[in-house]
Amino acid sequence: MAAGLTLLSLSLSLIFSSALAAAPYCLPGDSCFPSAKELSSFNTTVGGRLVKSVPYGAVCYAGATYDAEKCATLVANFVTDEFRLEISDALMYTNWEVTEDGTGCPVPQDITLTPVNGTCSYGNLASYIVEVASTQDIVNSVKFVAKHNLRFRIKNTGHDYAGRSSGAGSFTIRTHHLQGTSFIPAFVPDGCKATPEPALMAEAGVSVHGLYAAADGFNRTTIGGIGRTVGALGGYILGGGTGIFSHRNGLGVDNVLQFEVVTADGKLRTVNRCQNSDLFWALRGGGGTFGVTTRAWLKSHPPLKATNAVTGTLVSNSTETWDSVVRTFVDQLPALFEKGITGEWIASYPYLVCAPYNPQFMLTHALLQGHHFPATFRAGRDARFSRRLPLYFRHAYLHPGSDQRSQR
Repeated sequence: MAAGLTLLSLSLSLIFSSALAAAPYCLPGDSCFPSAKELSSFNTTVGGRLVKSVPYGAVCYAGATYDAEKCATLVANFVTDEFRLEISDALMYTNWEVTEDGTGCPVPQDITLTPVNGTCSYGNLASYIVEVASTQDIVNSVKFVAKHNLRFRIKNTGHDYAGRSSGAGSFTIRTHHLQGTSFIPAFVPDGCKATPEPALMAEAGVSVHGLYAAADGFNRTTIGGIGRTVGALGGYILGGGTGIFSHRNGLGVDNVLQFEVVTADGKLRTVNRCQNSDLFWALRGGGGTFGVTTRAWLKSHPPLKATNAVTGTLVSNSTETWDSVVRTFVDQLPALFEKGITGEWIASYPYLVCAPYNPQFMLTHALLQGHHFPATFRAGRDARFSRRLPLYFRHAYLHPGSDQRSQR
């Protein structure tokens, strides 16, 4: 492995050496930045999907971009993930949309009848975006970026606590439109001799919601996170990927059978334990700096025979009670996991919230599987149930090999 990693490091060093030697990157306005003619020529190679972006908040600012109706819609839906998901340059964490000195185009908090009189600039948002629709679009984009030493970013949904899908003056590829999924009943990684196993294929733009829904359509389950708009194959899985059934099926990276990746030299590579094995090792938890993931093949699992979901909120009447409830709950988690009970929970005084992951759309991924869950809270004798969010039971039954589902 060490020798292989040395070769991988050497090859990556050679690939990046010219770009690093020429740092800083060529940014819009620099003499080295591609000319309008060069950009137009590149645009033909990606089917006309290169966009010179305009800060999405510009519709609220005085000037030619002002649009009162669009501004009102933007302000009203500003914190809605599904709305932001469809804005090409928007990020889910808006602190990354401005530079360290506060430069950007912030959206006003309240709907006003008059435009904002202020400066609206790109800030930390991308200057150019390629709305990629195919693997070849990614290949062509990577080659163009390398040729011109551009500041390159990869974005799907814009979920990144560290802001790595944005950057001032960046040239971004947006994978959001790559939504293909399929089920392979007997998959064997390319070039491997292995026992065939059922797998799900998903393209780079598929979200956690999309992956779960696709698996459900094939009467299968898979590993994934809890945020429905988070990309399933981006930083989530490249960083390790924990999920509600990790204790049962492993981490996200434990479920990857094969990647398709465009590396920094613009080559499309099949990556698994038999081909490019060092890169396969690096991608499973090592982050997204090794290439652009275009597709992945994931293990799929049979649907659960039955799930029982419990959701509710406990409200404590003192910090001491809240502390006792949370401590008791956390202390019992290992035993609950051993019994197959798992879920999402949030503790923020005075609340302790247990919330199944949207059981209305994905019954096979109900989070809690036990009838005795409320007993967990008996140590918090002063705790009371919230009248606004009462504890209730939700039952869903799914039978392997059958599309029949009942809920009550």
